[in-house]
Amino acid sequence: MDRAVDERARASSIDGVRGYLALSVVIHHAVIARNWLQTGVWRLPDDPFFA
Repeated sequence: MDRAVDERARASSIDGVRGYLALSVVIHHAVIARNWLQTGVWRLPDDPFFA
């Protein structure tokens, strides 16, 4: 596929939002992994903010 076509199809104005969303997924998974290491149970966090 032509690179110029890819550049036109991409909405670069929302790249910052994509970055925040990716960071929030990493934090969400880190909280779940920390709880799993402490309790041995893989489940959603108790705090709704991280869930």
